[in-house]
Amino acid sequence: MAKVLKINKPFVIIPAVGASNCVHIGSILHGWGCPYIVVFDYDNEGVRNGEALRQKMEFELNNQYCYVANVTLDEIDHKTYKKNQKMIEDLVTQEEIDRFYRETNTSDSLGKVLIAKLMCTAIENGNYQVGEECKENFRELFDRILEFH
Repeated sequence: MAKVLKINKPFVIIPAVGASNCVHIGSILHGWGCPYIVVFDYDNEGVRNGEALRQKMEFELNNQYCYVANVTLDEIDHKTYKKNQKMIEDLVTQEEIDRFYRETNTSDSLGKVLIAKLMCTAIENGNYQVGEECKENFRELFDRILEFH
Protein backbone atom coordinates (compact mmCIF):
# COMPACT_ATOMS: atom_id res chain seq x y z
CA MET A 1 0.00 0.00 0.00
CA ALA A 2 2.95 2.33 0.54
CA LYS A 3 3.72 1.97 -3.16
CA VAL A 4 0.10 2.55 -4.14
CA LEU A 5 -0.01 5.67 -1.98
CA LYS A 6 3.37 6.82 -3.35
CA ILE A 7 4.91 7.26 0.08
CA ASN A 8 8.45 8.35 -0.71
CA LYS A 9 9.88 8.33 2.79
CA PRO A 10 12.12 5.27 3.12
CA PHE A 11 11.06 2.70 5.69
CA VAL A 12 10.88 -1.04 6.15
CA ILE A 13 7.94 -3.03 7.45
CA ILE A 14 8.88 -6.06 9.52
CA PRO A 15 5.95 -8.47 9.86
CA ALA A 16 6.07 -9.74 13.42
CA VAL A 17 3.32 -12.36 13.22
CA GLY A 18 1.91 -11.63 16.65
CA ALA A 19 1.83 -8.89 19.26
CA SER A 20 4.33 -10.55 21.58
CA ASN A 21 6.84 -10.73 18.72
CA CYS A 22 6.35 -6.99 18.17
CA VAL A 23 7.67 -6.42 21.69
CA HIS A 24 10.84 -8.38 20.95
CA ILE A 25 11.46 -6.75 17.57
CA GLY A 26 10.82 -3.28 19.03
CA SER A 27 13.22 -3.99 21.88
CA ILE A 28 15.94 -5.12 19.47
CA LEU A 29 15.52 -2.08 17.20
CA HIS A 30 15.53 0.19 20.25
CA GLY A 31 18.75 -1.40 21.49
CA TRP A 32 20.37 -0.99 18.09
CA GLY A 33 19.39 2.68 17.98
CA CYS A 34 17.30 2.26 14.82
CA PRO A 35 14.34 4.55 14.17
CA TYR A 36 11.15 2.49 14.46
CA ILE A 37 7.54 2.45 15.51
CA VAL A 38 5.78 -0.71 16.63
CA VAL A 39 2.21 -1.01 15.35
CA PHE A 40 -0.23 -3.13 17.36
CA ASP A 41 -3.77 -4.21 16.64
CA TYR A 42 -6.19 -2.43 18.93
CA ASP A 43 -7.44 -5.54 20.69
CA ASN A 44 -6.76 -7.24 24.01
CA GLU A 45 -3.46 -8.82 22.93
CA GLY A 46 -2.22 -5.68 21.18
CA VAL A 47 -3.02 -3.42 24.12
CA ARG A 48 -1.54 -5.85 26.63
CA ASN A 49 1.76 -5.91 24.72
CA GLY A 50 1.73 -2.19 23.89
CA GLU A 51 1.21 -1.30 27.51
CA ALA A 52 4.03 -3.66 28.50
CA LEU A 53 6.36 -1.61 26.29
CA ARG A 54 5.11 1.61 27.83
CA GLN A 55 5.42 0.42 31.43
CA LYS A 56 8.56 -1.72 31.28
CA MET A 57 10.60 0.17 28.69
CA GLU A 58 8.97 3.59 28.96
CA PHE A 59 8.01 3.61 25.28
CA GLU A 60 5.88 6.60 24.31
CA LEU A 61 2.52 6.16 22.57
CA ASN A 62 2.64 7.44 18.97
CA ASN A 63 6.40 7.83 19.15
CA GLN A 64 7.79 4.33 19.67
CA TYR A 65 4.53 2.43 19.39
CA CYS A 66 0.97 2.98 18.21
CA TYR A 67 -2.18 1.09 17.44
CA VAL A 68 -3.99 0.51 14.16
CA ALA A 69 -6.77 2.62 15.68
CA ASN A 70 -5.94 6.25 16.41
CA VAL A 71 -6.46 6.21 20.19
CA THR A 72 -5.35 8.12 23.27
CA LEU A 73 -3.95 6.82 26.55
CA ASP A 74 -7.29 7.68 28.13
CA GLU A 75 -9.10 5.45 25.64
CA ILE A 76 -6.61 2.67 26.29
CA ASP A 77 -7.01 3.04 30.06
CA HIS A 78 -10.80 2.88 29.64
CA LYS A 79 -10.40 -0.31 27.58
CA THR A 80 -12.40 0.98 24.61
CA TYR A 81 -10.84 -1.86 22.57
CA LYS A 82 -13.25 -4.25 24.30
CA LYS A 83 -16.12 -2.74 22.27
CA ASN A 84 -14.24 -1.13 19.36
CA GLN A 85 -11.45 -3.47 18.29
CA LYS A 86 -9.50 -2.60 15.16
CA MET A 87 -7.05 -4.95 13.53
CA ILE A 88 -4.72 -4.45 10.61
CA GLU A 89 -7.08 -6.62 8.55
CA ASP A 90 -9.83 -4.05 9.11
CA LEU A 91 -8.00 -1.55 6.91
CA VAL A 92 -9.05 -3.62 3.91
CA THR A 93 -12.84 -3.62 4.15
CA GLN A 94 -14.92 -6.73 3.58
CA GLU A 95 -16.50 -4.94 0.63
CA GLU A 96 -13.02 -4.53 -0.89
CA ILE A 97 -12.26 -8.21 -0.38
CA ASP A 98 -15.61 -9.23 -1.89
CA ARG A 99 -14.92 -7.02 -4.90
CA PHE A 100 -11.49 -8.64 -5.24
CA TYR A 101 -13.13 -12.09 -5.30
CA ARG A 102 -15.57 -11.00 -8.02
CA GLU A 103 -13.15 -9.06 -10.22
CA THR A 104 -10.36 -11.63 -10.10
CA ASN A 105 -12.55 -14.74 -10.02
CA THR A 106 -10.86 -15.85 -6.78
CA SER A 107 -12.53 -18.35 -4.48
CA ASP A 108 -13.66 -17.00 -1.14
CA SER A 109 -12.87 -20.38 0.44
CA LEU A 110 -9.14 -19.66 0.52
CA GLY A 111 -7.61 -18.67 3.87
CA LYS A 112 -7.09 -15.01 4.77
CA VAL A 113 -3.28 -15.25 4.52
CA LEU A 114 -3.42 -16.63 0.98
CA ILE A 115 -6.08 -14.09 -0.03
CA ALA A 116 -3.91 -11.28 1.37
CA LYS A 117 -0.91 -12.53 -0.63
CA LEU A 118 -2.96 -12.88 -3.82
CA MET A 119 -4.47 -9.44 -3.36
CA CYS A 120 -1.08 -7.86 -2.67
CA THR A 121 0.44 -9.47 -5.76
CA ALA A 122 -2.49 -8.36 -7.92
CA ILE A 123 -2.17 -4.78 -6.62
CA GLU A 124 1.61 -4.71 -7.17
CA ASN A 125 1.20 -6.10 -10.71
CA GLY A 126 -1.50 -3.57 -11.54
CA ASN A 127 -4.10 -6.30 -12.03
CA TYR A 128 -6.32 -4.96 -9.25
CA GLN A 129 -7.03 -1.40 -8.14
CA VAL A 130 -7.98 -0.87 -4.50
CA GLY A 131 -10.84 1.47 -3.68
CA GLU A 132 -10.62 4.88 -2.07
CA GLU A 133 -11.82 3.74 1.37
CA CYS A 134 -9.04 1.16 1.59
CA LYS A 135 -6.47 3.71 0.43
CA GLU A 136 -7.71 6.24 2.97
CA ASN A 137 -7.53 3.70 5.80
CA PHE A 138 -3.88 2.98 5.00
CA ARG A 139 -3.06 6.64 4.33
CA GLU A 140 -4.29 7.57 7.81
CA LEU A 141 -2.15 4.88 9.43
CA PHE A 142 0.96 5.77 7.39
CA ASP A 143 0.44 9.47 8.17
CA ARG A 144 0.41 8.73 11.90
CA ILE A 145 3.44 6.45 11.68
CA LEU A 146 5.50 8.85 9.58
CA GLU A 147 4.50 11.93 11.56
CA PHE A 148 6.97 10.96 14.28
CA HIS A 149 9.81 9.70 12.08
